[in-house]
Formats: sequence, structure tokens, C-alpha cells
Amino acid sequence: MPPKETPLRKHPGIYDRGEAYRGKRYSVRFDIYEGQTRLHRRQGFSRLAEAIEFQRQTEAAVSTGAVNDPSLRRQSVQEFAEHWILKAKAGLDDRTYKERHRILRAQVYTSALATMPLGSVVLSDVQHWVNSRTVVRDGQEVPMAAPTVRNYYGVVSGMFRAALRDRILAHSPCDGVKLPKSDRPRIVALSEAQVMAITAALPARYAAMATVGARAGLRIGEVLGLTVDRLDLTPGNAFITVDRQWRKDGRFGEPKTKASTRRIPISDELVAELLAHMATFPPGTREYGDARPGKPAGSGHLFTTERGNALWHPAWSNIWTATIAGLGLDPAQRHDHFHALRHHYASSLIFGGVDILVVRDMMGHDDVAVTHKTYSHWIDEDRHHAAVRNALRHLTIADLG
Repeated sequence: MPPKETPLRKHPGIYDRGEAYRGKRYSVRFDIYEGQTRLHRRQGFSRLAEAIEFQRQTEAAVSTGAVNDPSLRRQSVQEFAEHWILKAKAGLDDRTYKERHRILRAQVYTSALATMPLGSVVLSDVQHWVNSRTVVRDGQEVPMAAPTVRNYYGVVSGMFRAALRDRILAHSPCDGVKLPKSDRPRIVALSEAQVMAITAALPARYAAMATVGARAGLRIGEVLGLTVDRLDLTPGNAFITVDRQWRKDGRFGEPKTKASTRRIPISDELVAELLAHMATFPPGTREYGDARPGKPAGSGHLFTTERGNALWHPAWSNIWTATIAGLGLDPAQRHDHFHALRHHYASSLIFGGVDILVVRDMMGHDDVAVTHKTYSHWIDEDRHHAAVRNALRHLTIADLG
């Protein structure tokens, strides 16, 4: 027989099951609407204060239409995050889904946020989570790099935005969070001499990889996944087509973003180098699978091992690290990363007067804002220098007094 519930006069809508009741003594009754349908709900609490606070929040949220079923606010952050990421999977490429899920598992589920009721998280909780991101370096715990924290926070704020869109929350606890400022210095491009030094230092079999990075702006995964059928080496009208990349599991996969799919015009000088490379080191013939559903296996890798197999990321990393060890490249400027060759390509386009929208397309950026944010100092510098030269062009010594 269900326990007798006595309505509390001072708190209409809250019922007391009595001291003898072994479960949650206080019950809050409320109504919600799903479309035009009115639904009755109840929620139990052990303490009266909890019941009163829940009723207050529920009435405020339901009266404004801010939320759906208020009981959803009581699920833990981890429970909601798991539902959110699984529902979002259909709209994400495999790489993005795995990376976001990894961030949740490593950074959220191991934190105090994980077990907190979704509706109880406030700004200070998220701010504390941001401020407490650390990493162990040389045996010591140090603050995580600002760009990494911002990347992780993007996943967390996206999760709370989803709860807001689903009308589970009336507002996001991420509103007002202060993120660490990026401590990464402005990008300084590799000089032409440094690019040539890298190319000369690499084993002959892999020298053209550096040239492709510096003259076509490909990412390392795109270079490792480059096959002969993605090349059009017609002199004067040559192109490299990027529509996939080489994954760390030894398969082809989606490009980094949708915008990364692009057709890049290349110079006759690069055409000559690629033809010479293929004449000396014939493309691979082994077929490799494609992680994308419905995509056929591919062959014809341009850059291979001595046995003619595709070059995997770990093997390339060893080759690259050994090559640059004695070149004196500045780690602070990240010149010791293959990506520095890509920045060199961007600088060549910008200082060559190429429009910023074209630079965006050639780099495969999603948004021109990314291109401008990354390279704005070069764009402004080039424009300012040109303005100064133009102002001084017609001045004579007499004009200067």
C-alpha cells in the first residue's frame, strides 16, 4: 500500500510521506507539457530544503518554457555527455567523434564535473575545471597549454549548448567563463634557406615530402596519403588533389575538415621534382583499405619504405626527428615540426599578394577567420610595408628638406 502523503500548507505542491517512510520523504508534484500534452510528474527528496529548491527552479523554468522535463536536470554530467556524444556521432566524421569522446573521457569524466547533476553546474564549477587543467612534464605538474585548454573547453561548452537547445537547461554555465590567453608566439615562417636545408638533410627517398609541404601546403597526413592518381602533372597546368589523408592506423580516411578537400595548383618546378622522385623511387603497388564506408581500397603511394610499402606515421616521425636534430631549428617557433613547411607555403602566398580568400582555400581552412587569425601579422605587415614604400616612392631629397 503506498504511503499516505500529506500536503504541506506552507509549500503547496510538496507532500510529506512521514518520518516512518524509509525512502525519500518529500515529494514534489509538477506538470510539464510536451507539445499540447500535459504530463504529471513527481520527484522525491530526502530533505525538505532540496524539495523546496527543486520546486522553485522547476516553476521558474516551466513557466517561461525554458526547459522540458525538469527531472532531466538531475542526471549527471557524464550521463548527459554520453547521450550527447552518441547522438552527435551521426553528424561527425570518425576522427572528430573519437577525438571528442577521448576528451570527454580523459578530461571530464575524471573531474568533479562528471558526477554533478547537470542542472546544478554553475559558472564557478566550469571555471574551476578550466583553471585546473594540467599536464605532467619532466615529472612535474604544470598548467596545460592555452590552445589545448581552449580546445578541450570547446567540447565542454558544446555539450552544455546541446542541453540548452534541448531545453534541459535554461542557461549555460559556460556563459562568462574566462579562458587562458594563448601563450603561443606569432608564427615566424621558415626561411627559404631553412627549407632547402631540411630538404637536403632528408634521405633522398623522402626529400620531396618536404618540398610538397613547402610548395603545396599539405599536412603530413595528406602527404603520407598522397597517391599517383591524385596528381595531374601537366606542365603549366598541374594540380594536386587532396580528398583524403593517411591515418595512424594504416588506412585512408576523411580529410581533417570538409574544407580540407581541395585542388591545389602547383609549379612546374614541383612537377619536375615529383617526376624525378617517381623515376628514382617508383610508387607503391600494394592496396590499402579506406576507413570511409563505401570507399574502395587505394594504391600508388608516392612516398614509400625501401620495401615499397606505405610509410606509416611512427616511421616518418623517426626519420623527421633524426633529420632535423642537427639543423638548429627553433623549437620555440615550432620550426622543428613538419607543419612549419605548411606555414612557409602560406607566407609565400601572402607575401606574393595572393588574396586572403584564396589562401584560405589553398590551406584548406574552414573559415577565413582562421586564416586571418593565424597569419594576420603577415598580412598587415605586408600591407603596411607596401604603404610606406608607396608613400616614399616619389619623394626626393629636396622634399625631405
